[in-house]
Amino acid sequence: MLTTEDAGYLQFYLEELKELPTVSEGGKEATILSSMAGDDAAQAKLIQILLPQVIDLAKLYAGQGVLLEDLIGEGNVALTIGVTMLGCFENAKEAEGAIGKMIMDAMEELIVSYVAEDDVDIKITQRVNDISDKAKELAEALGRKVTKEELAEETQIDVEAIAEAIRLSGGQIEYLETGK
Repeated sequence: MLTTEDAGYLQFYLEELKELPTVSEGGKEATILSSMAGDDAAQAKLIQILLPQVIDLAKLYAGQGVLLEDLIGEGNVALTIGVTMLGCFENAKEAEGAIGKMIMDAMEELIVSYVAEDDVDIKITQRVNDISDKAKELAEALGRKVTKEELAEETQIDVEAIAEAIRLSGGQIEYLETGK
């Protein structure tokens, strides 16, 4: 299911694509064959012909943590690269299938990279929260704010990592003396 933002982008993008000329299946096959032969004009035309296919594939991957706009953009890049690599295929169907696979692979890689970034963000947030919690515990035990050095000794986390956590929190680790 598309988000409101994705649906709005998709509608805008589809309006733009309506301005492109349409071709018959035979015309598409002839363009693919010319692209396979290395004809630059045919490759540019093939990109235009296959843009709607990128949208269809992107919709299959929607809702997996990546904006539809980003999926389409990544698919368009793969399409542009793919049309230049068609010389090794034996027929138009095989070439078109290979381009579709390149587009799907690019979208899947984008999703994986977004998931990996989210995992890193979660780990960083957890580390900042853990340091904040330890600062609070130690401050309550000592009856005052604690220094980075005291917190480092208590947690076995180096002072640089604690300073980075302070920076990432915007200085909001409450029980930590940030003047040092």
